[in-house]
Amino acid sequence: MVLTPETIIWITVAATVAMIVLGGAFIGVTMIVRPKVLLRQRMNQIGVIGDSAGGANADKAESRRQKRIQDKIKQLEQKNQKQGGIEALRLEFLQAGLDITASAYFVISAVVAVVATLIYLVMGYPILGALPVALIGGLLLPKLVIKSKAKGRQKKLHPPPSFEGQSKRRRCNVWG
Repeated sequence: MVLTPETIIWITVAATVAMIVLGGAFIGVTMIVRPKVLLRQRMNQIGVIGDSAGGANADKAESRRQKRIQDKIKQLEQKNQKQGGIEALRLEFLQAGLDITASAYFVISAVVAVVATLIYLVMGYPILGALPVALIGGLLLPKLVIKSKAKGRQKKLHPPPSFEGQSKRRRCNVWG
């Protein structure tokens, strides 16, 4: 058999049409059948439909529901424990009653670090200690100010019991 240019064209056209038909069939099956299978699997997983019939299915569905709720609670607890650094900063700002953003806090920390370092160097101390002063001034000092403001606000919200009340209780316990 001799392959003429016309035969090669017909073979190429037939192969292209076959690939388009097979590709379309594959895409059609993937888009129509697969979502139905996945939906059926999910419904079986959550207990809407099941393999067994009767009361056992209802109990199974209830236990699956309880397990899902417990898993969701665990996820929320883990999310709260894995709170990011920026979120923790925002929480500290809220507790301290400050209305600043995290970027403003970082700028303030940098300015405090530079000022503390300049004061340190102007006072004539060795350059070797400038880095620790910058780190302490930039990282520790702003954090301490925020913590002290938060602690002061908490004391205002929950004042300690009065001295007079404590002395009465002590008297009652001693004499009582």
